[in-house]
Amino acid sequence: MSTGSRFFRSDSAADYVALDWESGSLRWAAARIADGRVTLADWASLEWTPDVADVQNVAVTAERLKQALGQLSARSPRALIVLPREVVVVRKLELPSVPENELPDLVRLQAATKLATPVDKLGLDYLPLSVHEEKTGLAVLLVSVEQERLQRIHDAVKAAGLEPAGCVTSSISVAELALRGVGATTGLKLVVYQHRQRLELSALLDRELIFSYSLTLPSIESAAHAQPLMAELSRVVVAVRQAHHATDIERVLVIQEGEPDEPVLAVLRERFGERLHVLSPDEIGRGAMLDGAARPNASAAALGALAAEAHPLIPGVDFLRPRKAAAQADPLRRKKLIAGAAAGLLLLLAAGTYYGKLSDKNNAIASLDKERNRITQLLAEPESKATLSAAQSINAWSAEVADPLTILSRFQSLLPGTDQLYFTSLRLTPQAGDIVGRLDGNGFARTRRHVDDFYQRLADAGYAVVSKPVTSSSRNPDYPVAFELNVSVMPEQPAPRKVAGGPGTSGNSAE
Repeated sequence: MSTGSRFFRSDSAADYVALDWESGSLRWAAARIADGRVTLADWASLEWTPDVADVQNVAVTAERLKQALGQLSARSPRALIVLPREVVVVRKLELPSVPENELPDLVRLQAATKLATPVDKLGLDYLPLSVHEEKTGLAVLLVSVEQERLQRIHDAVKAAGLEPAGCVTSSISVAELALRGVGATTGLKLVVYQHRQRLELSALLDRELIFSYSLTLPSIESAAHAQPLMAELSRVVVAVRQAHHATDIERVLVIQEGEPDEPVLAVLRERFGERLHVLSPDEIGRGAMLDGAARPNASAAALGALAAEAHPLIPGVDFLRPRKAAAQADPLRRKKLIAGAAAGLLLLLAAGTYYGKLSDKNNAIASLDKERNRITQLLAEPESKATLSAAQSINAWSAEVADPLTILSRFQSLLPGTDQLYFTSLRLTPQAGDIVGRLDGNGFARTRRHVDDFYQRLADAGYAVVSKPVTSSSRNPDYPVAFELNVSVMPEQPAPRKVAGGPGTSGNSAE
């Protein structure tokens, strides 16, 4: 599926079509990219059913895509797939300092230990974050998407006669347009992007994405339409201050597609005041090297993907062109000779030290063998065997089976609110051995992302999660995603014992 190098972009002119791949609609923009400029040729949108959007059948989706793009004059243009923020998972990883060429392998290794889903079932890429003086090590934003979904979309695009060239996220694509529109790329900025009821929040510090989140608002007719935004804005501010406590949001850039959503704008004005800047259609794309006529109702995510392909302003992620370790050139012969001479010198020095200490090591080994024989004889005595047997009985007696109420109480503390998901059934089955119990259940969620976040929270708390595919359900239109729970409850690690107060101690348990 890979297109090869991350820098797939060609200096020569090429035709592109950016596909804003949402769950309810497909919005696309076709363009010619040459000499770092984007010349738009056409843009349109179409509504499609969830089965076509989720590519349950590659051939059906490919045919629908072919019909939508039938009027394109270009033949086999390169396709840029843009995924909405709601279908990707973003997680910050703290890593030790390593050479740049080793970072891709280290990120994948850490992803295998931190994510609930196996990495071979995910498409992965990451954004390196700037290193701050008060911190040691490295940090990255890991971005992942379900590999099966990514593969189906890739296959459908290819079957429609397009050449998949990249797969990016809408958060970064829209940020490309927003920063170009205001002509300032330094400082801390919050980009708010709204299409219908989908809202994406992205924080950028000096051209660097440091936070990204998405939410789905209730219907605009609802009195609580903009209410979820208030809580999420507080979450963004807290997350930014935790990472960069000396920095405050300088400007809030808003891109709303379609008619202005006044309740949403009212919440933003109340929270940010004069720092709020709503980009007009003329400002969107200003300086983005977008040539062509006015662009009414064009997808900002698709336009941003084209602009980034021509000349990226901020670092991005690409699931078809992920960051990889660069191939290392073979060392020169002179370097090999120098390395060999240095190794020989070190070997001579080490040999002198080794033979000087060999006699002491042999004496220590003989002493340890003597002590081992003494302990073996002591354990073989009848009194010792009786003592060991009694100790084992006491240990077996003191090990209690985990209390079901304790298990359920701990599990309940990890549940999100019912505004995200709820259960229709939940069953606890006690287990023996290394697992104290199993939790099985069924429930419904508002979005697939809420299920992924819940599974991730359980995995972070030490539960062994068996990830199962979610399905669509018409039982409750407000909770259209059905899911199954299958987790193993692992024994809790005992807390450190408290040390009695005395000279040089505080009496508190060790952290």
